[in-house]
Amino acid sequence: MYYAPPKPLIVHFMNIICFCSNNTSADPNIIAEIEETKLTKVQNVGYIAKLNSEKSDIITVYLDRKTAAVKNNYISISALDNPVKNYTLTKGNYYILYDKCSNHLKEKFIQKYGVPILYKNGVGQYTSENQLIQEFICKYDCIKQLKISDKTLAKALNKEVLYSNHYFRTLDEKLSIGE
Repeated sequence: MYYAPPKPLIVHFMNIICFCSNNTSADPNIIAEIEETKLTKVQNVGYIAKLNSEKSDIITVYLDRKTAAVKNNYISISALDNPVKNYTLTKGNYYILYDKCSNHLKEKFIQKYGVPILYKNGVGQYTSENQLIQEFICKYDCIKQLKISDKTLAKALNKEVLYSNHYFRTLDEKLSIGE
């Protein structure tokens, strides 16, 4: 009778991946040797803030690095990867993750433009008089915040019917806010 050795076991724990290989003994539940763990790379993702050269104001907030690169006429969509990572001056501005900006800078920006809510496939919640009252970055954000089902939201979006005295509509993309 042919016995195939079990495949390696992959265990994820606190962003550390551990590759474990089972021994070839008859019991596949016993792990004989544990290989060295590999640290995963931390991804810096989120909204990108474009700061002035003095780092005293947030000029614009973008959905992501790609959007910031395209809207600021960079040749490559990955042109801002290193300036964001290293917080270096490029084309007269600094680019940084919005979440890493100081509270003072964020407060100044919010007073001028409001809290940045950016999306590619947003959902809007409207009153029965068609006034936009809330924006959501995606359908699942809407479902989670309003505690409604996926089917209910789909019906409200597709059939333009009132749900809890509100209409729901898909929104055009909103990739940046500011100047």
